[in-house]
Formats: sequence, structure tokens, C-alpha cells
Amino acid sequence: MIITYLLIGVCIVVYGLQISGIVNYVDFSIIPTYVLDGQWYRLITGALLHGGVYHIAMNMISFYNLGSFLEPILKTKRYLILLLAGLIGSGGFVVFMSQQNSMTVGFSGVIFSLFGCYVAWLIKTGNIRDGMVREQVTRTLITNAIISLMPGISLFGHLGGLIFGFIYGIIIF
Repeated sequence: MIITYLLIGVCIVVYGLQISGIVNYVDFSIIPTYVLDGQWYRLITGALLHGGVYHIAMNMISFYNLGSFLEPILKTKRYLILLLAGLIGSGGFVVFMSQQNSMTVGFSGVIFSLFGCYVAWLIKTGNIRDGMVREQVTRTLITNAIISLMPGISLFGHLGGLIFGFIYGIIIF
């Protein structure tokens, strides 16, 4: 679980730098126009930024919950590839599907990639046939779909992460 703990620590340190004023939110968030102009680092830095205490707390709790399950199953290399797929998938969807001057931050696209991979694992292992598991996955998907449609939430970041994580999970399991 070293990668999960490490990334939680990085996100917390970056958030500390944000609230102290050392890191300027606008300079590192995902803004499609800037990414398309060559500032690709924003796909990574934007994922590490958060919009407030509640935002980072919910993201890190969700990341811990999914990461603590998937990291031991996937092992280091495949887990890192999943995280990278989540960054690229969520960030790519934001860049190509969102308004060009919109600003997106947060780790939730990566978290959605973990959830997509988890669903692929459930399908491949047959665990999705368990009624309670299927019901829980359905409730989680519906809840997160509703959250993703709320103002200020990146629908495309969530959707991109979910799709890329699911595809990656189908390939590796």
C-alpha cells in the first residue's frame, strides 16, 4: 500500500502548499486551452490540487478505500499503470470534452479509474453475480452519477477515469 499512502501524502502536502499560498491554483489546474498549448504537466498537477478541505478529505478517503483493495491485487507496476491511465483518461476527457477555458482540479478522476477497474475485477471474477455486491455497485454508480452532474463537479473527469479504469481492468484481469 506504499503507493496509495505516498500519493495521499503528496496530495496533502500539495494542499498545504495551496492554502499557504505557495502554490497558485490557477497556474497548475487543468485548463484545456493551456494543456492543448503544450502545458501537459497540468494533467498531473491538476489532479493533485483540491478545491477545499471537504474536497480533499472525500477524495483521499475514497482513494484509500479503493487503493487499499486494488494495490495488493495489482502489485506495483500494474497499479501504477492504472493510476497513469486514470490521469490520462480523466484529464484527456476534460481537455477534449469540457469548455476550453474551464478549470478542473482534484484526484477524483483517478479514483473513478480505480472504481472502473474494481468493477472489471468483479465481472472477471464472477463476484458481480452476488446480489449484494451488484446492488452496492449499482448504488455507488448512481450516487456518483448524481454527484458528477452537480455544478462545479467535473463530469468528464469522472467519466474519463471510469472508462479508462474499466478498460484497463478488463484487459489485465
